[in-house]
Amino acid sequence: MSIVGKTAYERFRTRAGLSIVELAARSGISVRDIAAAERGEYLFTPRELQSLSDVFGVSLAFLLNADAQGTPSRKVVPYSLVVFLFCSVAALWYAWPHVQTVIASAPLRAFAAASQRVETMPSDNQPALADSRGASARLHTQLIGLAVANPMTAMPAMGGQDAENASATANTAPLAAIASKRGALGAPYGCPVQPSVGQVVMTQSYGVGTHAPAAVWGAVDLAVDGDMNGYADPSATVGAPVVALHAGIARVVPNNWLAGNYVRLTDELNGWATAYAHLKKLNITDGQRIEPGMVIGWVGNTGYSSGPHLHYEVYHHEININPLTVLECW
Repeated sequence: MSIVGKTAYERFRTRAGLSIVELAARSGISVRDIAAAERGEYLFTPRELQSLSDVFGVSLAFLLNADAQGTPSRKVVPYSLVVFLFCSVAALWYAWPHVQTVIASAPLRAFAAASQRVETMPSDNQPALADSRGASARLHTQLIGLAVANPMTAMPAMGGQDAENASATANTAPLAAIASKRGALGAPYGCPVQPSVGQVVMTQSYGVGTHAPAAVWGAVDLAVDGDMNGYADPSATVGAPVVALHAGIARVVPNNWLAGNYVRLTDELNGWATAYAHLKKLNITDGQRIEPGMVIGWVGNTGYSSGPHLHYEVYHHEININPLTVLECW
């Protein structure tokens, strides 16, 4: 992997007349990763570098050797800026517990990861390029916003059961029946979390706390109550299988610092999409065709999360809807 220096990278983007969001939509690289690369904190993969070279209209070799060729030179960060940044970080560090309490008092948010749309963002003189993996600028923008939210239930991270031991190794799991007779064709009826013991409970509902406003952040958080006392158990939640409730193409974003291991499943034929965040481990690959009942991963505590749970979203024709209208977990 390699990285383009901050100043050189910004020069390429500025010369192309693109904002970071527009560049993300055209290249398929997340807003967060592009911003981090401009700060020299992220290394692009070979595929990402090739995508950037296509967007900027330069050769891959020229892009990789921009700094060596002196296009442009790096600037020295002023000492006063370093002091300012240090003081800002220190102040935020001490104030963060209070900020968390004020900002959110409910379990993790709409991740991710969150509520994505496959959108394009055209510039004045170039058509927008759709991300072949189904990414969107809205997805990356929303993921960045998740960092300021905090779960209502601060469940301590624990080992729990292993993902591989949480279910059979086969890529199927028992589900509540999924049938179009319940309503709209292809709707994701059922429960995405399929624990071997206990029952599924909801730790944060739709449209409240960090899931508000519902049109943007609408989701529910699901966990497992292993001892049937009505409360989520972290040890029983970690490793519970997560299954697909409808057919579609998977958009997989592994190891995202906000959403953790994130999956968005899109059924373009019937207009349904679902999203799953904080998975402990993924059982599918990006671009894979998924059928109802397939295990897509296991519940975890990855990304910006203080306790194991599944962040679950449902969309119909790109409109965020209340998952409770199709959930059958209890």
